[in-house]
Amino acid sequence: MSPPVTDLYGGAHNAVNVRVDKRLLWVGNAAYPLRNITRVYTFLLRPNRGAALARFMRRLLVLLAVVVVLAVLDDGRSEYVAPTGEEGLVVFGAGFAIFAVLELLAVLFARSVPVLAVDTAGSPTAIVTDSDRGRVGELLHTLAYALEHPETEFQVTMQTLTFSPQNYHVGDNVNMYGGFGNTGKVTN
Repeated sequence: MSPPVTDLYGGAHNAVNVRVDKRLLWVGNAAYPLRNITRVYTFLLRPNRGAALARFMRRLLVLLAVVVVLAVLDDGRSEYVAPTGEEGLVVFGAGFAIFAVLELLAVLFARSVPVLAVDTAGSPTAIVTDSDRGRVGELLHTLAYALEHPETEFQVTMQTLTFSPQNYHVGDNVNMYGGFGNTGKVTN
């Protein structure tokens, strides 16, 4: 397996073999029986910039609240009393702020990535990608054909994708209106 490469979208990817052999879909070392595959689809994995901005604002408000509380507690202190631990709190606060800003910038400047996802009857989902969006579409059609024709066998090298689920949304977007008798879903 090749060493991981980190891209601007904040994910690491490795080359992985995707193959169908003897009615099994292999994605690297993971095997998925073809009969358990419920859906194969492609989509553009987009960074959730709004959630990242909201998370940054919450962190900034918490940091600001801590600074205000510490300032109020420090208000009655005599100037001759040596500060205890203030330097450590300043270093921690600055480090926390830098971390929050860097995480926000990583999501704001992240690129969208074309991926192919394989859902199974259980909860596991396999996700592979390639820099060439056409190859992702070709693999989709090849896998769909293999689902209908279990005797099909093939092998292709793609890339796996590791990403933070808090920065991306994978799956359907479901809008529900009303709390009783929901019978359908709207997806985009």
